[in-house]
Amino acid sequence: REDEVGRSSADGGGQLAASGGSHRSATAGAVRSSWGAERGGSSGSGGGGGNGSAPESIEEAVRRAEDACSEGCFEEAVPMLEGILQALRREAAAGKGRANMHSAQAEIWAHLGVAHQSLGRMHEALASYGRAVALNPTLHACFANLAALHSYLGNFGVARRHIDKALGISPGNEAYLRISEQVGSE
Repeated sequence: REDEVGRSSADGGGQLAASGGSHRSATAGAVRSSWGAERGGSSGSGGGGGNGSAPESIEEAVRRAEDACSEGCFEEAVPMLEGILQALRREAAAGKGRANMHSAQAEIWAHLGVAHQSLGRMHEALASYGRAVALNPTLHACFANLAALHSYLGNFGVARRHIDKALGISPGNEAYLRISEQVGSE
C-alpha cells in the first residue's frame, strides 16, 4: 500500500500524475501566460541557466522542473520548484504580479506535492497539496491526492471530505470513484 500512495492517486484525473506528465502542460501554460506574454519571458527566477549566463526566466525554470519530474528526478525537482515559488513571491512583492498569480502558484504547489509524494514525504505532500487547493480550489486532482494520503495516514473523515470535493468538481472520474470506494471501506 505504501508504494501505491507513493504514486499520484489521481493518475486518471487528467491534472496530476506522479511522473508530472499529464499535469505538465497545465502548469506551464498558467505560468507562461502569466509572465511570458507580457514580459517576453524575462522574469528572473534567480536559479540561473546552469551555464553561467543570465538568470533563466520563470518559464524556463518551470520547464526544467517539469522535465525533472517527467524523468522521475523528484529530488532534483523539489529545490527547483521551491525556487520558482520564491521567484513568484519576489515578483508579487515587487508589484509585478499577474491577474492569475494565485493560479500559477497553485500549479507549482501541486507539482511540489507530486514530487514530495513520489519521494515518500507524505506530510510535505499534504502541505503542498493543501497550499495548492487554498490558492485554486478547482484543482480536483490535489483534493483526490489529499484524500488518498489522509486515508493512508488513517484520517478517514478528512479523506472523505477531500474526495467528496474532488468528485464535486469532477463527477464520475473513475480514479476518484475508486478512492471514494476505498475511503468508504476503511
